[in-house]
Amino acid sequence: MIRESDIRAVPFHKLFTRILTISLFIAAALVIIGWVFDVSVLRNFALNETTMSVYTAATLILASVSLWFIQIKRENQLIQYIAKGCALVVSLVGFLMLTEYLFAGITGTHPFRIQEFIENTGNLFIGRMSPQGAFCFLFIGIALLLLDKKIYDCYLSQYLIITAAFVSFLVFIGHLYDERAFYGISFFAKMAFNTSLAFIILCAVVLSLYPDRGFIAIFIKEGDGGALARRLLGAIIFIPPFLGWLILLGQRRGLYDLKFGLSFYVVIGTVLFAVMVWRTALLLERKYNKRKLIEKELKTLNESLEHRITKRTSALTMINKELEREIEERKRAEQSLCESEERYRSFVENAQDVIFTLATDGTITSLNQAFETITGWSRDQWLYKDFNPLLHPEDRAVALKFLGLVLQGETPPTFELRILNKSDNYLTGEFKVAPLIKEESVIGILGIARNITERKHAEKILRESENKYRLLLENLPQRIFYKDKNSLYISCNENFARDFHIKPNEVFGKTDYDFFPRELADRYRSDDKRIINSGQRESKEDSYIKEGNELVVQMIRTPIRDEKGAIVGILGSALDITEKVALEKEAERTSHLAALGELAAGVGHEINNPITGVINCAQILLNKSKEESKERDLASRILKEGDRIARIVHSLLSIARSGSSGKSIVGIHEIFPDALTLTEAQLRKEGIKLKLDIPDSLPKVQVNPQLIQQVFLNLINNARYALNQKYTKAHDNKILEVRGEEMKMEGLPYVKITFCDYGTGIPNSIRDKLLNPFFTTKPSREGTGLGLSISHTIIRDHGGKLVINSIEGKFTKIAIILPAKS
Repeated sequence: MIRESDIRAVPFHKLFTRILTISLFIAAALVIIGWVFDVSVLRNFALNETTMSVYTAATLILASVSLWFIQIKRENQLIQYIAKGCALVVSLVGFLMLTEYLFAGITGTHPFRIQEFIENTGNLFIGRMSPQGAFCFLFIGIALLLLDKKIYDCYLSQYLIITAAFVSFLVFIGHLYDERAFYGISFFAKMAFNTSLAFIILCAVVLSLYPDRGFIAIFIKEGDGGALARRLLGAIIFIPPFLGWLILLGQRRGLYDLKFGLSFYVVIGTVLFAVMVWRTALLLERKYNKRKLIEKELKTLNESLEHRITKRTSALTMINKELEREIEERKRAEQSLCESEERYRSFVENAQDVIFTLATDGTITSLNQAFETITGWSRDQWLYKDFNPLLHPEDRAVALKFLGLVLQGETPPTFELRILNKSDNYLTGEFKVAPLIKEESVIGILGIARNITERKHAEKILRESENKYRLLLENLPQRIFYKDKNSLYISCNENFARDFHIKPNEVFGKTDYDFFPRELADRYRSDDKRIINSGQRESKEDSYIKEGNELVVQMIRTPIRDEKGAIVGILGSALDITEKVALEKEAERTSHLAALGELAAGVGHEINNPITGVINCAQILLNKSKEESKERDLASRILKEGDRIARIVHSLLSIARSGSSGKSIVGIHEIFPDALTLTEAQLRKEGIKLKLDIPDSLPKVQVNPQLIQQVFLNLINNARYALNQKYTKAHDNKILEVRGEEMKMEGLPYVKITFCDYGTGIPNSIRDKLLNPFFTTKPSREGTGLGLSISHTIIRDHGGKLVINSIEGKFTKIAIILPAKS
């Protein structure tokens, strides 16, 4: 039996057989119609006067019906019975007709009196079935009865069909060459040409019903034998008869004599068969070359596969060696496992750990005595059962994952599972598994399980103790660290590690040089050495680096001693007192500023009187001078500059009075000019364009005017700094915009004053820190970090909000929102 994939044109054989079956049916029906209506062309289209009998045509119809039903519904039992019934009738007709010829030839009469019955019917159908036709019907009918896949391989039915086809072919040749001995025994016992052709078609259909079996399979098989059969068999069957008929036809017409005809037949036949043999040899040669090429590629692939197997074997060998090293302490006798089965069994049974094996489907195949000792279960209760019910439901997915890796030939790391004991409690086991390999295939799983329930309990208690210690340590505000006597860090708390953007466990083995500049690290190591040598505790203010900024810390270093009193390290704690120091400095600075404010107020009062006299004198000169005179021009300039000096003095006095006055109801347009007076000249000098839009119609607010002026001054100075950082010279975008507008929040009126500059902007990484005290991006000489923090506090105390919106490198918008006084 061959596969359908090895057969050529298999998808078309059903269509081929059905078309031929229908054609056979139609041809036989036309013969019957020709007899009924006396149409001679339908009865015989042969080369002589012999015609197909009605009985032959009717039997052919039965045979075609049997073939059709066999093809269309082989699984339907009723149709199979119909097909077999038709085949049985065909074989019986052939048998009866053969017996008629046999007995008529011997005794002159037929025991069944068939011919007499035919003649008594009124002689409606003329003609008689030939003995060759009866013989073919008998063999074809039997073949159709035997046409079953279960017994088809015996070739019996095909031998019968080929025999019938051979008889039909002889008749066909007899008609073709007009040799009566081939197609008739007597004048009334001849087979017609169309009958022989119908039998040949019928035999071809029967042979084609099962293209994957029998002789037809060899003919259409995709192979050298099939190719040879397809190229030569058809030519051998059809070319010699056709060529001989042509030669005979020429001889009969007197074109040449017998010798010439035979010579011509031999020459043409030799040439044709030589061409066919040559073409077939070329085909076989191409296939041979293709096969050799495939064999060469296959050899290359085999060599590559062997190389990959070698590499894989080497990798598995390394894994096995690593596995042996990992479990060497647990089972010292494992190396002798292959040498002695008895030693293996002794080792397994006496092991304190559970040793087990699993089949590839998860069935437990072996357990040692330790399983009973640890779990309380009997081994017989679990042998050859699935291991899953022993596991905690939450651990089954983990177990399946690691066992799946083992079945792929890998050795997973040690893992933990919870196992059910006989008391319905779960024990914690530490598992190590490896593949069992035989002939380079994984045939199972070998595992070792150690009971670590008590150890896990002890670890839990220790972990809880450590967590208490860690909780206490991590909630201390100090940065705590521990160094050995060589100044290598051993551990630290979270606050210390956070300053250097590491985790506490990453500090181990590092030195001060990994965290601090070299000069600072040298000083720290010198301090450590001094403490170790003196054995005395030290406490002093020291510097500390955090995010590139130097902070002031209160550093306490204490020597650590072991049980023998020897110093083994240093325990250090650092408390950040930068804010405290900065507050002290700020208090001192505030004191200086207060004194300076008092001085400015005194100077302002002293300047105020003479400047008033200067302004009055200038006004008198202006009034007495003539229009467009030089004296009038000088007087107007003196008056203008005097007014400017008076405004500056007024602003200084307003700021100096910041702590003395309370809140009052004022308009924003009344507060802003005093702040602008102190900065307007500086803005012009630095090339900053000021765009001011504060309408007089804005609602008034209840504020401390001096404090709000301080906020305005701080925001203007911050904008100046950002613009000067981005544009060192005058620029079209070096702009400070101040805009006031009325708004509502939650149905209440508010006044919003927005300061917008197009300077450097604020990075996203520091935006959340802007309002923290002492945070500044300015150099230490240019800012303390208190400006925005104090401004935010002032605005918040007034019931308002300070909102910051910025895009780094583009702009910064700071909005002050104050409740309006309705």
